[in-house]
Amino acid sequence: MKKKALLTIFSILLFSPYTYSQRGDHNIKHSCMIEPIYIDNNTNRITSNDFPSQNIGTLADNHVAITLIISVKECSITDGKIRLAIDKSSIDINNGYLKNTIDASLASKNVAFQLITGDDERAINLNDENDFFEEVIEGEAEFYFNINYVKKDSNPPQSGRIQSSIIFNLMIDDEIVEL
Repeated sequence: MKKKALLTIFSILLFSPYTYSQRGDHNIKHSCMIEPIYIDNNTNRITSNDFPSQNIGTLADNHVAITLIISVKECSITDGKIRLAIDKSSIDINNGYLKNTIDASLASKNVAFQLITGDDERAINLNDENDFFEEVIEGEAEFYFNINYVKKDSNPPQSGRIQSSIIFNLMIDDEIVEL
């Protein structure tokens, strides 16, 4: 009788619909929604007069800056920290500016985009700093940046196009947030 009971229990365990993780599966602990990313698409054309000097790293006047707001809503946590991590593929490793994705023949040779913090309007070298933290309050957070034109050398600005993409991950507790 004892053998029959053990065999029955073993059979139930062996053939029960137990689910197990498949290779590559993982549980995502945290989730949030992102509202459409707000970009103040400034249509002002930039000229050499917009740069106060010809020095490397000189930002253009603020009237040509672009505002970028990333609003995070409905997070699975109500309070805590959330991190926005900009992917290295978006960064020009030579200078820490946003990478210009325009074909070299059409691109400006010495003007790029630089990310600027929204709080203290500090220019950011993305090679040194590409993680940004905000407080989640009642399930919401907001990342606020400015983007401005920046000189890459001491020569007068050269005409050409500039286009950048920012690829990023949102993370809570070092886990990627499901969007």
